[in-house]
Amino acid sequence: MKDKEKALETYSKAIQCDPEDSEAYLKRGTVYSKRGQHKKAIRDFNQAIKLDPNLTKAYVNRGVVQGKRGRYQKALTDFNRALELNPTLAGTYLNRGMMYRAQGQYTEALADYNQAIELNPTYAKAYMNRGVVYGNLAQYQEALADFSQATELNPTYAKAYMNRGVVYGKRGQYQEAIADYNVATQINPNLAGAYLNRGVMYRVLGQYQKALADYNRALELNPTLAGAYLNRGVMYYHLGKYKKAMENLEEFVEFSSPLNPRIKDAERLISRIKGFLDS
Repeated sequence: MKDKEKALETYSKAIQCDPEDSEAYLKRGTVYSKRGQHKKAIRDFNQAIKLDPNLTKAYVNRGVVQGKRGRYQKALTDFNRALELNPTLAGTYLNRGMMYRAQGQYTEALADYNQAIELNPTYAKAYMNRGVVYGNLAQYQEALADFSQATELNPTYAKAYMNRGVVYGKRGQYQEAIADYNVATQINPNLAGAYLNRGVMYRVLGQYQKALADYNRALELNPTLAGAYLNRGVMYYHLGKYKKAMENLEEFVEFSSPLNPRIKDAERLISRIKGFLDS
């Protein structure tokens, strides 16, 4: 934190000395972005671009911030401009692909991930993200190949193991899924999604105490992880622990996006539980 404060002070002084220094605005905006101060970051990137309309990195960084804010079209506009200025930026193809994927434009996302890999054949993150799209398209063999390639290129890539575990789970290969989740949690003990997903596998296998322990751990790490409440609630329901089930299902509804299609199922189950408790 102190390093970032010092960097902000340095770049601010540079701007005071030379208000036309586009690089200083770019660098200060980058620090703001890393601090999560997105509005200030965008203001600085805007100024950098105003001073130098061909400053590629400013478009890239502004696009990343817009993506974090969920403003995907604005992010796409920035990434498009950056690639017009420099078509060899593998990372920018990756970032643009992520924006397309967020909007369900899988064909466009795949094209960008392919281009990123062509430019950088050892780009583990591009393989991992392409694998996610293949998984979304139910092309599981291709997804497994990409996740495996990502882990070969980066053996400590926890999310690649986790996502490969997801695909194994969808294919009914539960032991393989659990093995991948084990590796993911060993690499990153704070990866809440891996505990949640491993808990689902344990539940499917009837290992309820292990499932419960994983759901609990996932929620310790991320108390707003809606899926963990849902799965824990459903498990409690099947175990006949109706009060705990209802509490978890209500938490799921609270923390879910209003568009989550599972909310109606949870509400129906809550109504059924209330009937049991009232009888």
